[in-house]
Amino acid sequence: MRSDDKAPTHITTMDFEAATFRIKSAGLGFVVDPYDTWVGLKTWPEISQGAALPDKARMESSADKLEQFVKACDLADKRIGVEMDYLTVPYYNMICEKFPEAQLVDISNVRVCQEHQDGK
Repeated sequence: MRSDDKAPTHITTMDFEAATFRIKSAGLGFVVDPYDTWVGLKTWPEISQGAALPDKARMESSADKLEQFVKACDLADKRIGVEMDYLTVPYYNMICEKFPEAQLVDISNVRVCQEHQDGK
């Protein structure tokens, strides 16, 4: 989410969940931006028989999507709200390394007021 109400909220999710997010968010103005996983690309026999996974060089991870979004929105040196309660230490460290100039703000306890949810 961006502080600018005119900017759409982006949902970054695994590729196999993107269709569900698009259906559930239809008409709400969200941008669904999936990242690559092997899920759904291989059948169980292909996986269990040792089939090669897609070339990692062409796959985009959630971290790649985050970096692209932050840079595209010119947020790399701004305040970025992060739900610290849900981050692992390695993921937090990755964010700090990618955006050393950003000020990370814990928003774990932020709640949207009912008036805002109702669009008032």
